[in-house]
Amino acid sequence: MVHDAKVQMVLLSAADEERLVRLARLYRDHLDGTRDTARAPALPDLAFTTQTGRVPLGHRLAVLCGTLTELRTALDDVVHGRPSAAARRSVVAHLPPSHTAEPTPVSDAREALAVWLSGGHVDWRGLWPAPRRKVALPAYPFDDLDDTPGTSDEPGSTREPTASDAPRDAVPDPDPYSSRGAETVPPASEAPRAPRGAAPADGGWATEYLRRVFAETAGLALEDVRADVPLEDFGLSSFLITRLNSRLEEDLGERSRTLFFQHGTLADVAEALAARHTAPPAACTPGAAAPSPEPAPAAA
Repeated sequence: MVHDAKVQMVLLSAADEERLVRLARLYRDHLDGTRDTARAPALPDLAFTTQTGRVPLGHRLAVLCGTLTELRTALDDVVHGRPSAAARRSVVAHLPPSHTAEPTPVSDAREALAVWLSGGHVDWRGLWPAPRRKVALPAYPFDDLDDTPGTSDEPGSTREPTASDAPRDAVPDPDPYSSRGAETVPPASEAPRAPRGAAPADGGWATEYLRRVFAETAGLALEDVRADVPLEDFGLSSFLITRLNSRLEEDLGERSRTLFFQHGTLADVAEALAARHTAPPAACTPGAAAPSPEPAPAAA
């Protein structure tokens, strides 16, 4: 058992330092906005959601805390650039695709956190004695969101893909349980998102096909990829969109590069695909050429 009532690990990650700080601000503001209300998440549920419902990017932050107040304090320290005894930081320069990464065996919390900070894949779900409830958390801060606080409509669905198919090269804290503060890391860039609309009820054959493609490409469990969830709740980035577009062109001959900006959900995209393509051969569908990811994605 890696978690207990005393210490929880809340994991955040982003494509660059600027967005990581913005994400920390959104989480802090979310805690402020839900304090003393029925919407306030249980800390174990929040930790479980960040660990098992998100695919990690290179700039990583882990907060070790025993209460929501401690979490809020640590996030505020990150936002204001102050050292925090509860925060562990790392920068993973190169990441393998999540759907091909094998989990690194770990025996305890210290080892699991060290692996995650170094860029390794951790089966966080397997470290919990029983699954917790996933909760709604702020969406990933794309450029066009302007740091507007808000939460997803579905719990635990904000997601980000890994960065590249290359060897790992990380700069973690030597001891993730030490009391060091955060390192300073350089910023990068990210493409903005477009507004989202309502999802149709049925996208035909394309709905299941697209769910499987998305799960395989993003390294997520198929059961966590719902066609009716707004795409921004998956933390959709320009990098992931590029990979999805390449897969659709390979399987279907689809040449559009704006599908995931024009449509609100995977069901929306599936409806558009079904209107102008026939189902690909079985050999082209995800799961036929390669196995679907295990239902224990890495978190961020």
